Amino acid sequence: MESNLSPALRPRASRPATCSGCGTELKRGELFCPHCGPPLLPPEEPPENGLSPGQAAVRILLLLVLFGGVVYYKIGPSVSGSGHPLFQPPGGGVERTAPGNLPKDKDYQVVHRINVPFANLREKATTQSRVLEVLERGQEVKVLYKGEQWTQVEFRGRTGWVASRLLDSRVE
Repeated sequence: MESNLSPALRPRASRPATCSGCGTELKRGELFCPHCGPPLLPPEEPPENGLSPGQAAVRILLLLVLFGGVVYYKIGPSVSGSGHPLFQPPGGGVERTAPGNLPKDKDYQVVHRINVPFANLREKATTQSRVLEVLERGQEVKVLYKGEQWTQVEFRGRTGWVASRLLDSRVE
């Protein structure tokens, strides 16, 4: 029956084990060579002590400098007047310019469009006033006065008020 087995599955004739260091035959039941002895253990690793307080401080300082560089790159060198919402003074903060104070130039035009799906054109600058018309996203309006909360606009010959946050102004 053993002759039908593949060579890999046939039981091997017991060969005596030999020492990998000197080649001496080992007797049955011996684990180590009587001449070489047991194998040497690897050297013990030094214990980890972690970072010293100075090393930790240097690494934290480097991370803070890196973070500051990223913030400087993203926001820019000028904090005041940057227009970034993080640095706006309480109460809105973006300085508004009345439409009449814009420089007159043939090369550009300030266009004001609705930036939400639907915006109410109201009779007065309050949410309780009557709705004159419903404006849709992308519709262009003529700005008559722009304030912090409300903007007075003209649309299809009607004058009314729209919440300022619902308008986008672009130079085209």
